[in-house]
Amino acid sequence: MHNHLFYIFFVIMSFMMTSCKTTDFVSEETIDTKNEVSKIINFNKNNKELGEFLNNHNLAIPTEGNPWGPELLVMVGLYSNDNLKVKRAEYGVKAAEIQIIAAGYPKIVNPLFEYHTLGKPFTLGLSIEIPNQKSSIKDLKIDIAKINAKNIILNLLNPAWNVRSEILLSLVDVLRHEADLLIMQEINKKLASNFQLALKNYEKGIIPFTELNQFEKLLEVNKNDLILSKSNIHASRIKLASVLSVPADFILPLDLIYNYEHLFNYNINNEVYLNNINHALLNRADIIKSLSDYAKVETELRLLVVENNNKIILFKPALLWDQTDLIFSLAGSFIPNNNLTISAKLEKQIAKRDLYKAKFIANQSLALNQIQTNYANLIISESHYLSAISKYEFNKLQYELMKKRQENGDASLLDTQLEELNVLKAYQIIENAKFDKLKSILSLEKVLGHDLISYKTLPDSSFMPINYILNNIEVNTK
Repeated sequence: MHNHLFYIFFVIMSFMMTSCKTTDFVSEETIDTKNEVSKIINFNKNNKELGEFLNNHNLAIPTEGNPWGPELLVMVGLYSNDNLKVKRAEYGVKAAEIQIIAAGYPKIVNPLFEYHTLGKPFTLGLSIEIPNQKSSIKDLKIDIAKINAKNIILNLLNPAWNVRSEILLSLVDVLRHEADLLIMQEINKKLASNFQLALKNYEKGIIPFTELNQFEKLLEVNKNDLILSKSNIHASRIKLASVLSVPADFILPLDLIYNYEHLFNYNINNEVYLNNINHALLNRADIIKSLSDYAKVETELRLLVVENNNKIILFKPALLWDQTDLIFSLAGSFIPNNNLTISAKLEKQIAKRDLYKAKFIANQSLALNQIQTNYANLIISESHYLSAISKYEFNKLQYELMKKRQENGDASLLDTQLEELNVLKAYQIIENAKFDKLKSILSLEKVLGHDLISYKTLPDSSFMPINYILNNIEVNTK
């Protein structure tokens, strides 16, 4: 019997030692720092993974010479943003915790194995949970793990929406400066023509040198403005590249477009505004996140109650050997509750629940303030735009009147061209006001957390291109 007992012990020990070599399945991985630097500096638009990601959203890299639209730029930015990659990895960690808890022993925790050199050779034991409520500790822990995983998705949505908004705002800046350059070039041509006419009038003695000098100064100022406008285009494209998390050399040569007329001409009245507020205060990512945090604290509170209302009994079945015979014994213990400790823990958790409820309400209030401020800015930009149109129409009328006066001999060609110059400058003001209004609309969308017209946010697949194994698996908790 002595040899037989040691044989059993040897088998058990061998099984436990050979079944725990998890490191055999983990391969060593090191970071190639030089390669990572190269990837950042030399962004590859033909990257296979990027191509597959864009294809999933019915997009593709344009062929040489074709323009890049806002939808494509947003997707490239979401794909290449390193901060989102970090949060996606955090989601993978949190989602894995669900499987870890679900895969545990059902209703059984803390398996025990002891080996003693003297007296008895080993002891086998198990700690068993016997719940007296419908909710078990394990089920509530799984609920908390699910909430944690959901929170990471919510933590992804808000920064992803901000990336989307910043890309569109930066794109508008590029297009604004490019449109401004075209107008500046037209103004430059008109100023040069005016200077030549003024020079002829000066040579004829019609105007003094001081007036001629004013025409020359205006032309020089405009030339400097042209240089500044080109610099603004260059700088705005570099800024767009930084928002996209790609090198500037990648963005500088691209032809960029944005067909924003459907958004710009949308009638944003009080009813639309109120509907958007109601939707945002219930669905904005940070508000849902604070509500999810509250749900987690509430679940932790229920877990605390269940843990302290369950009877926890420890069973220790044991095989004892006293060198003459084998004896089977069953030992058990009951762990009583400490009511003072439980009450203190409950009070702390209830206070924590109240704190997160207050945070949820505070987030709603903050969102409302942000939305109201941006809507007020939109109203102001709309007024500036309408005022610019009115001024433009007035200058067009003045130009037409001056042309008739010129035809009747009451005004010179230079007088007419000066009025035409005023029309061009008024149109420049309209263009700037138009882009200001567009930026106000996009800024309002940014704080709303959704599209102004359709109420849509970003689909999960757009800011989570890495398909973690747990994303679409129904966790089996039984």
